[in-house]
Amino acid sequence: MPLERSPHEVKGWIWVYGSTAMVSHMKTTVEINDSLMIEARRLAEMRGETLRSFLEEALRRLIDAYEAQEPAPPRFELTVVDGDGLIEGVTPASWLEIANDRGSFTSRAAG
Repeated sequence: MPLERSPHEVKGWIWVYGSTAMVSHMKTTVEINDSLMIEARRLAEMRGETLRSFLEEALRRLIDAYEAQEPAPPRFELTVVDGDGLIEGVTPASWLEIANDRGSFTSRAAG
């Protein structure tokens, strides 16, 4: 007795829901502030766009703006210790040379 084929089986292949043909759009749930959503709907309607296209464009613009920004320089923290000051012969300039040699500090020209 031959085996029956699944209604989703085509030419020996089994159709799998969620295949690669379905990845161009992702459905997701995001909680958005009510007043922000009302404003987004209003603006989308005013522009003659769907809410989806309006939100996609807004998100693209925000991502582009973030990527265009220069990263902030690392935060500098001053460490203060007790003592009698620098060792004789050591100057603040020599400490900068040591830090630069180790790659832990870079000075930027004003500009």
